Amino acid sequence: MRRPPLVFGAAVACVLAGARPAAAQAVERATLTTDARAITVPPDDPPLPPGEPPPARTGLQVAFRTGVMLPAGTAESGRPQSDAFAWQVPAVVEIGAKPIPELFVGATAGFAWGPVAGTLDAACRAEGLSCASNAYRVGLEAILYLLPSRRLDPWVGYGIGYESTTLAYAKGRTSTSESYSGIELAHLMAGMDVRISRSVGIGPLVDVALGMYTGHSQDRTATRAPAERDVDGTVHAWVTLGARLVLFP
Repeated sequence: MRRPPLVFGAAVACVLAGARPAAAQAVERATLTTDARAITVPPDDPPLPPGEPPPARTGLQVAFRTGVMLPAGTAESGRPQSDAFAWQVPAVVEIGAKPIPELFVGATAGFAWGPVAGTLDAACRAEGLSCASNAYRVGLEAILYLLPSRRLDPWVGYGIGYESTTLAYAKGRTSTSESYSGIELAHLMAGMDVRISRSVGIGPLVDVALGMYTGHSQDRTATRAPAERDVDGTVHAWVTLGARLVLFP
C-alpha cells in the first residue's frame, strides 16, 4: 500500500529534474539577449547613391594646405620683400569645428621654407655663403562655406595671427640669422572643396596674407650676441597659390 506514494515521489523528482535544464536554458537565452542588446553597434552610414554628394555636416574638421608662396611689399623701409625673400613652400594645418554646416572656426599653424633672392642672393654668392629663408605662422581663422551640401563647395575665409620670417646664412662653422616678426593683419582666403566622400575633400585655394613686421633680431652663433631693434612697420604680403586637403568636409 505504500508503493503509490513512492511512485508519486519519483514522478515529481523526474519532472523537477527535467525542469531545471529548461529553466537554465531560458535564463541563458535571456542573458545572451540582454548582452546582445548591450553590445549592439549602430549600423554604418548607408552608401551614397551614385552621383549624390555627401550630406552637409557639422562637428570636427581638419585640413592641410600647401602650395607656393610669393613675397610682395616691403619688409621694412628701403628693403623690398623680393630683394631678400624668394618663393617659399608652406605646410599648414587647420583644426577646428563647424557649429553649423556653413561655418568653420579654428586655429592654424604652419611652417614654410625657400631660397633667398635679389641683392641678398647676389651677396651670398659673392661671399660663398649658404643662404636660405624660413617662416612660421600661428593664428585663428573663420571660413564661410557657400554650398555645404553640394559636391563642389566654394568658400571664403579670413584670419589673423602672428608670423616670424627668418633669413639664415652659414659659412663653415659660423652661422648668422636675422628674423622679422610681427602681426598678420588679414589672412584673406578663397577656394573650392571637391567633396569626394563623407570623409575627404580636396581643392584649389588662393591665400593673401597681409602683415606688418614690428621687430627685427639678429643672432651670431660665434659670439652668442643677439641684437634686436624695432621696425618701422611697413605693410608686406605673401600670396599663396596651392591646394587644400580636408578631412570631414
